[in-house]
Amino acid sequence: MKKVNWTKVAKVLKFIATVITSILGTMAVQSCAQ
Repeated sequence: MKKVNWTKVAKVLKFIATVITSILGTMAVQSCAQ
């Protein structure tokens, strides 16, 4: 069993969350603009 590097995992999850948020934000802006 490999030891999990939680700081790395947290960074990746934070990055994914940021990407998803920005994508959803862009979609919301586009749907409002139409």
